[in-house]
Amino acid sequence: MKLKVKIYDVIFDNPLLPASGPIVGSIHNLLQFNDSKVGGIV
Repeated sequence: MKLKVKIYDVIFDNPLLPASGPIVGSIHNLLQFNDSKVGGIV
């Protein structure tokens, strides 16, 4: 199953999980993790 999430007109293939911290600090960090093969981004 592949989930997609849209934030600020950017579509992410990995589901984003609610959290706070340096990883979710900017859209650039999220784009980097979107290209990785992780199951979910926290």
